[in-house]
Amino acid sequence: MEVGPQLQKVQALVMEHAFTIGIGLLVAVLVAGIAWYWMSRGPAKSDVLVNQARVNDADVSGPPARGTFPASSMADEPPSPLKVQNDEDEKRLLAEVNAQEQAPSESE
Repeated sequence: MEVGPQLQKVQALVMEHAFTIGIGLLVAVLVAGIAWYWMSRGPAKSDVLVNQARVNDADVSGPPARGTFPASSMADEPPSPLKVQNDEDEKRLLAEVNAQEQAPSESE
C-alpha cells in the first residue's frame, strides 16, 4: 500500500473543503466558549467547608462544654507498650502485670 497517492487524495479533499472545515472549527470554538462562560456564571461551590453552618456556630473562646468529649479521652497518655527481650523478662513482666491487676481488687 502506497502512502503517496492516499496522502494526495486527502490533501485534495481538505483543499476542496477548506472553507467548510474552517467554518466548522469556528462554530466548535464558539460553542465551547459559550458553554464555558455559561458554566462559569453559576454560583461558586466550595467543598472546603462542607459543614459550614456547624463551623460558623463553633465557639472556641473557652474550654469545651462538659460532655463534649468522652471521659476516657481526658485521661493521661497511655503507657508505652512493654518490650520483651527474652523468656525470663516475659515471665517477670507477666507477674508484675498480674500483681498490678490484683492489687486494686484487694483494696476494695
